Amino acid sequence: MEIYVINYIIRNEGVFEMDKDTFFDSVTAIIAIVNIVLVYYVFKLTKKDLNPKLYVESTIVTSHEDIEFTAHSNFNSDLSYTDFETKGFPEIGHAYSTWILKIKNNGDLPATKVEIEYSITIQKADFEFGIDDADIKNIEFVDFKTLFDKQKFDYIPPNGEIIIKVINPTGEYPYAHLKINKLKSNERTFIDKEILLKTYEHEGLTHTEDMAHFRKLIGTHK
Repeated sequence: MEIYVINYIIRNEGVFEMDKDTFFDSVTAIIAIVNIVLVYYVFKLTKKDLNPKLYVESTIVTSHEDIEFTAHSNFNSDLSYTDFETKGFPEIGHAYSTWILKIKNNGDLPATKVEIEYSITIQKADFEFGIDDADIKNIEFVDFKTLFDKQKFDYIPPNGEIIIKVINPTGEYPYAHLKINKLKSNERTFIDKEILLKTYEHEGLTHTEDMAHFRKLIGTHK
C-alpha cells in the first residue's frame, strides 16, 4: 500500500509540473502577441503624427489690399462667356470682391506633390408669377452651372500655405457654392469625397429693403 501511494504521488507531481510548464508557456505566448499588437498600433499612431497636416479654408474679401496669390482658377474667364442678363439673375450688382481658397499645412513636416480638386456651382432664382408680375411665388434657388478646377503644387512647408484666387463676385448671381472634391499629398489623402466649404450670397440678399428690391435681386424683370 505504501509503495502504491508513493508511486501515485510521483506520477501526479509529474503531471503538475507539466501543467505548470504549459501554463507559463501559454502566458508567455499571449504576452508576446499583445506586445506585437501594441507595437503595431504605436507604429501607426507615430506614422500618422509624422505626416503633414493639410486643411482648407475660404474667405470672401472686399478690401483692395495686395494679396500674393500662389495660383488662379479659370473661373473668371469661364464665366465671362455666360449670359447673366436673363430671368433669375440679379439686376443689382455690388462692390468688387475676391473669393480666396487657402491650403494650409499645420504639421511639423512638409507636404509634397499636393493636389486639390474643387468646384464652384452658380445658382439662379427660379419662381412663378401669380396674378401679375408683382405676385411672385414658389421661389427657390437652383443650380445653374458648375465649374471645375484642379491645381498641383510641389511643396508646402510646415506652417506654410497656398493661396488660390477662385473668382471675383460682383453681384451677377444670387448664390454660389465652393466645394472641395479631393485634397491629397504624396504622404496621404486628406479629402476624398465632396464637401461644401463655403457659400457666397449676394450682398443685397442679406439686407433686402422691400419686395420691389427683392424682385430686382432675383431678376424678375429681365
